[in-house]
Amino acid sequence: MQSYSGKKEDCELPVTQKLLADNAGVLLNAVITGDALHCQKKRLA
Repeated sequence: MQSYSGKKEDCELPVTQKLLADNAGVLLNAVITGDALHCQKKRLA
């Protein structure tokens, strides 16, 4: 389980991306759904 505080570096999008990246092997052949927020392209600063 992962939680977030709402700070820019600790908001829903990066927490979800880290959760998926860290658990890629466990999630093999899993169906993952997300709302439109998770369809954003990564922006370079």
